[in-house]
Amino acid sequence: MTDSKKFLILSLITSLIYVALGLALMLIKKLDTVSVVLFALIILVAIVSSTLCWKIMHDQNKGKAE
Repeated sequence: MTDSKKFLILSLITSLIYVALGLALMLIKKLDTVSVVLFALIILVAIVSSTLCWKIMHDQNKGKAE
């Protein structure tokens, strides 16, 4: 497996771990406003990070094909 694929998989796993930790925090704090906002921010950062990683990998593969 290439380094870029390993990085993408590691990024996705890390994002899922952060989402799970955010969900646990939200449930432990019984859905108070701060934990819900932090969970929403974690989800937003995970989505942006995954999208950017995918875009970088897609552009690299597109450049290799040409």
